[in-house]
Amino acid sequence: MHPLLLNHLATYNFVDKEKIGVIGHSEGGVIAPIVAVKNPNTRFIINLAGTGVSGRDIIIEQSELLAKADSSFNKANLKNYIDLMTRIIEGILQNLILLQNRLIQYSPTSWHRLLPKIKKA
Repeated sequence: MHPLLLNHLATYNFVDKEKIGVIGHSEGGVIAPIVAVKNPNTRFIINLAGTGVSGRDIIIEQSELLAKADSSFNKANLKNYIDLMTRIIEGILQNLILLQNRLIQYSPTSWHRLLPKIKKA
């Protein structure tokens, strides 16, 4: 959900602008507070079964549980599998942090420098 959707919702006559909030379930329970922080007009959050741990930890735990539930998975390899999944997730997160830091170097008006040059016909 984009935070500006709440602003759009507020343009309707039948909507009480003082009672606009966000409801999130499961992964939506992770996103609801993010949306609320980005839109100061949010008056409440209802978080249903949101997580209490990081996305990294959830992915690793879900990977382990799925491997244990898979009858064709060789359980002797479980530790190696979890170690591999952990390294993959941490590598992805590290690259995301590097990308984010790289983008922060550019002001929004100069982001065009990140895009490939297109020759005009």
